[in-house]
Amino acid sequence: MYQKLSAFALFIAIATLPNSALSQTIPYNPRALQVPEGHVSINVSLGLSNPIVEGTAVEEQIEAIQKRAYQLAGKQCQIITQSIADSCKLLGITSNINTQRQSPMSQIGITLQVNLAIRFRDEISKP
Repeated sequence: MYQKLSAFALFIAIATLPNSALSQTIPYNPRALQVPEGHVSINVSLGLSNPIVEGTAVEEQIEAIQKRAYQLAGKQCQIITQSIADSCKLLGITSNINTQRQSPMSQIGITLQVNLAIRFRDEISKP
């Protein structure tokens, strides 16, 4: 009986705690995308793949495809400002690299998600 009463008392004590005692504070996430006022967020997906060349270190081949992919990601703001936007800001890039070693064709693939903040040109944003 005493154990049941103690368990019940503990339950009541926890249930009556203020929410702040049980809540969890989530710290500021610096990776969260902050879109400047007047801009909209857009995402661009890029995917590249290359066959693995025998006789060349795979690490070197991965680095080469990464450089090419990041160069393409860096040009996205230039492409967008030439077509639909007054301004563009690169907010972040997420990448994923895969190697597939299967006969007859082994390959390296990279996928990038490029997050941009853009402000549309006036003539595009008006109905």
